[in-house]
Amino acid sequence: RTSLASPKKLIRSANMTQRWQRREISNFEYLMYLNTISEPFTTFYFNLQEGKFDHASRTFHSIPISWQNCQWDSFDVKELIPESFSLPEMFTNCNHYKLGRVEDGIKIDDVV
Repeated sequence: RTSLASPKKLIRSANMTQRWQRREISNFEYLMYLNTISEPFTTFYFNLQEGKFDHASRTFHSIPISWQNCQWDSFDVKELIPESFSLPEMFTNCNHYKLGRVEDGIKIDDVV
């Protein structure tokens, strides 16, 4: 079912916060982190971050770097979500959002 409601109304009507608190779904912010460049998550993310993307270095942009961080930092815990296997668009910035640059000047775009 497709909804034309605003993201806030959609979240409220789906009781997502309550489902997250009951641990029925994974951390919603984490899902948005992984799906930053895939709609409708982009809209949710924009609303959460007050109309802008988060700092470029915190944007999910590299599978090898995320994997490496999980291996070395016990506080950096991630999970593979079904979208990782069934939604290849989540790795492509097909809408050409300006996601910024990391400290070494590399432009954030598609997930590599």
